[in-house]
Parts: sequence; structure tokens; C-alpha cells
Amino acid sequence: MPFEIAPGDEFVYAVNPRMAVLVTAFSPEGRPNGMAATWHTPLSFDPPLYGVAVAPERYTHSLIASSRAFAVNFLPWGLLEALHTCGRVSGRDMDKLAVLGLSVEEGVRVAVPLVSQAYAALECLLVDSIDLGDHTLFVGRVEAVRYRRGLLDGRMRPRLRRVSPILYLGADEYCRPDPSSLSRPRVRR
Repeated sequence: MPFEIAPGDEFVYAVNPRMAVLVTAFSPEGRPNGMAATWHTPLSFDPPLYGVAVAPERYTHSLIASSRAFAVNFLPWGLLEALHTCGRVSGRDMDKLAVLGLSVEEGVRVAVPLVSQAYAALECLLVDSIDLGDHTLFVGRVEAVRYRRGLLDGRMRPRLRRVSPILYLGADEYCRPDPSSLSRPRVRR
């Protein structure tokens, strides 16, 4: 089958699926807000750094910049509609987390809103922000990982028979991993 060529700006679709998360931060008034994101990644083991890319026009961008902190919440498949809505509705004029039935508690080590229903969450202090084209990469030092016992294994990986992470395909379509497809291939030498 021959290769085809697409414009470079369509790369975002070729790298899907990606895990969809809810990035949260407090407003200066102490109101929690969250936005759906798939542009996020670990950046370093030592120090423990995590990055989220946010467009400057997003309300969450100003909240992370002013609070100097953010959380990355990993939601289970059952919260897909809430996560999707958080990516399509602004929290500038409403507490969308409350409207969507998402409970919030404050982080243990960092003053960030954590979604109670998340199976895992990273508490991050902002250490750098880098403007890259039409997004800002916020780099956070992970100060704590909160997770639900039994839903992650001893290596902090989701137990796919117990929890289904939300994967984003693009164009408002999502899927979840199939636990029966788990494989540990051997290394050929």
C-alpha cells in the first residue's frame, strides 16, 4: 500500500490515540476549574517533571500562570461525558466542575483542585513555562501522586481490568484500552 502525504499541521491526528486528562487549577478567588487535555507528557524522572500544553486563550492558561500550580487528573471511562464537556465549555463564568457533578478536594502537598472521582492525580508546582507556537508548555514539578488503591499496580500503571482510561482519537471521538490485548513481547537479540 503506497504512502500518502498530508500537510504538516495534521500531525496531531497521526499521533492519536492519546490519554485524555482533566487539568485543574484554582482561580484567584479559590474557585476550581478544569479543562480536558491530551497534550500532556512526563518530561523528567529526576527531578520529577510533567508538562501540559495549553493555548493562551483558554481560561485554565491564566489560572495556571497566576496560581503557579496545576493538577493532572486521570478520569475513568464512566466520566467521559464530563471530561468532554470540560473541553468544550469555559469555566470563566461558571463552576463547571460542580455543574458536571465532579467533587473537588484540595491537594495534599500543593494547593490545587483534585477531582475526587479520578483514579489518579498529579499535584504539580509550576517551575517553567515555555511559549511554543500557539501553545504554552507549562512544566510542573510533581510533588505528589494521589491514586486509588487497587486501581494502579505496584509500578503505578492502571489495572486495565479494574479501570478504563479515556483515550482521545480526535474529532470528538474516544475509545478505551482493551485489557485482553495486553502483551509483553520478548526482546530479540
